[in-house]
Amino acid sequence: MKRAPNAKELADWYTPTQKEREHAAATCRGEQSILSFLVLYKAFQRPGYFPSPDDIPAVIVEHIRACVQVSSEVTVSYPPRTLYRHQRAIRAYLGVKPYDEQAERLASETIIRAAQVMDNPADLLNAAIEELVRAHYELPAFSRLSRLTAHLRTQVNDQYFQMVAARLGEETSAPLHTFLLTRNVSTRHSELQRLKAIPKSATLSHLQDMLDHLVWIESFTGIERLLDGIPRAKIKHFAAQARVLDVAELEEVALAKRQTLVCCLLLETQVATRDAIIEMFLKRMARIHTRGKEALELLHQQHRATTEHLLSVFTDVLHTTQEVADDAALGKQVREVLEQEEGGIQGLLEKTEKLASHNGNNYFPLLWQFYHSHRRTLFRLVHLLDIRSTTQDQTVRAALTFLVEHEQHRGKYLPNVIDLSFANEQWHRTIYVRRKKQVLLDRRHLEVCIFTHVAAELKAGDFCVVGSEQFADYREQLLPWETCEPLVAEYCSEVGRPATGKALVEHLKTQLTRIGREIDQGVPTNGGQLSISPKGELILRRGERREAPCEVIRLEAKLTKELPERNVLDILCNVEHWVHWTRHLGPASGSDPKIKDIIERYIITAFCYGCNLGARQTARHMRGIVTAHELSFTHRRHITAEKLDAAIRDIINCYNAFPLPKLWGTGKLAAADGTKLDLYEENLLSEYHIRYGGYGGIAYHHISDTYIALFTHFIACGVCYLESMVMSQLSHSGALPQKYCSAVWK
Repeated sequence: MKRAPNAKELADWYTPTQKEREHAAATCRGEQSILSFLVLYKAFQRPGYFPSPDDIPAVIVEHIRACVQVSSEVTVSYPPRTLYRHQRAIRAYLGVKPYDEQAERLASETIIRAAQVMDNPADLLNAAIEELVRAHYELPAFSRLSRLTAHLRTQVNDQYFQMVAARLGEETSAPLHTFLLTRNVSTRHSELQRLKAIPKSATLSHLQDMLDHLVWIESFTGIERLLDGIPRAKIKHFAAQARVLDVAELEEVALAKRQTLVCCLLLETQVATRDAIIEMFLKRMARIHTRGKEALELLHQQHRATTEHLLSVFTDVLHTTQEVADDAALGKQVREVLEQEEGGIQGLLEKTEKLASHNGNNYFPLLWQFYHSHRRTLFRLVHLLDIRSTTQDQTVRAALTFLVEHEQHRGKYLPNVIDLSFANEQWHRTIYVRRKKQVLLDRRHLEVCIFTHVAAELKAGDFCVVGSEQFADYREQLLPWETCEPLVAEYCSEVGRPATGKALVEHLKTQLTRIGREIDQGVPTNGGQLSISPKGELILRRGERREAPCEVIRLEAKLTKELPERNVLDILCNVEHWVHWTRHLGPASGSDPKIKDIIERYIITAFCYGCNLGARQTARHMRGIVTAHELSFTHRRHITAEKLDAAIRDIINCYNAFPLPKLWGTGKLAAADGTKLDLYEENLLSEYHIRYGGYGGIAYHHISDTYIALFTHFIACGVCYLESMVMSQLSHSGALPQKYCSAVWK
């Protein structure tokens, strides 16, 4: 229960209705009894349990007193018998049953069922509360439900730990058994560090290292059998616990739990390694094509002189033709002109053929020189990964199989026995060759073509990799249509969309047409900053600088004078007081933190790493309040990117509720743009940005017209912003604007 609800919350939550007043008058006698009944009723109605009368805020009591028009001389009183009678009457009126053994059994069954797939204690608590509310039970004290959740969660996890330990005893895989049960601290440290290694930049040598890493991880056979029956969400949570533990901390964990955590970490590392290998493969293929385009451009520059020379020879031939009328004499003089050139007619022919081979924009024949160094690694990649098609079109997969079968073939040509309909006309002209009245396939160009299309299919989702996550078969992640079909009508009703396909298409067409018309109508009123060229291209011009009005200058001076100066630590403390953002932080296991003054530690840690000071520098300036090891320990064991995102969402939603930002905008528009941030090169996310220069990534933001940072996501250079825009809708729990405008400033 909030200690200081605002006016809107008082009106929405604590205002008695006419029916509730009539029920209170029929149940109680006297103004004091009616007021006490209504206060207890409204205090119970929202949280679902009866708070102690002393814990009910005075502002709620005064609000209800004003609603029922009772004088301030009438006090709220709850003698024991009256309190019991009021509680019983409220339960009967709302149809709520008291919390008893049956309710505890229901809560226990719900928690055990939820703990099979979830691990966060808060999620388990919410599941139990929802089930109790659905069954019309009064909620127990939070501490009682929290203890029950912790006990049952530990019980379910222990069952998983013992199951894995029992299976491990039967496991015949020597490497896995040795890795899990070894007591050699130095060996364990090196093995764990290999598991936790972060992928480096997408170079050929790093791709080879990742393939070696995958071979090493897959040498621990039997992981899937050991973890069979444990839900994917639990495996990811156990792996996250193992990832933040070092060797000494892992040694302190019970044997069965340690074995399960490391097995989960092994499985998750296998999945992450496959994802990293595919990412590197895509980037290497993109790099090969980029170098091919650069080579073609270089050839065009080098051939300009040859082109000019051939044109001069052709000009001489034309002049000779114009001057000589006799055909026989003309042929003789033309031959003399051609033979006077360096290399004679044969040299000119060779220059012409070389120039014609690279005429236009077909750079595909140049790719082999950049591909051949990757050939062995790419074939090894295909052998190690199980790549499958997710569509009925199997032509690319069949071509890849054909290529693998002829991996050891060293001839220049292959028989024309496969379907290359997936390739475009430029590839056909590059691959198909005619030799001795037969149409054959150029093996080198065929390999480049097939690997290029494999990369394209993986990016499009038409290919999947078994045992991957980012490149898994999306069909396995979808609910069956038999489950979705009964829910379609209700879902469409909630989101305000037609429930049939034809009606939905018409609705979207009408909506998009209306939005397009509104945007077109707004273009002429923007002062000429935005215009459309005759080619249909958008042109954005820099706006004219306007002098700040005198009122704005005076307002800034007044704000500077009146607003007190705040340091970052004060701001973090104030935000924590009102939002309680630190509640999202905690140990990876989900248990309560065993750290004294934990909120203070979280705030200092956020200041330490948020300001990029580092643990050692922060500890030096904290005068003994905290050590560098304590800060590093808290950051490593209690804070993750997902937990920080949850805290940020709370702060954004709280700030969005203030009336002041509404003066700056409507909240219905947002600007979407990115900022390039520098990263060290040895990172799979880091890429060279062609416009800004240098290696780094893009911090992609959505900024509301009320100047609220609604969403931030870190992406690689060159990634389409539309993907992050969709992610913002899926991941943000607040009320995002319905319209977006993307501004790209030059």
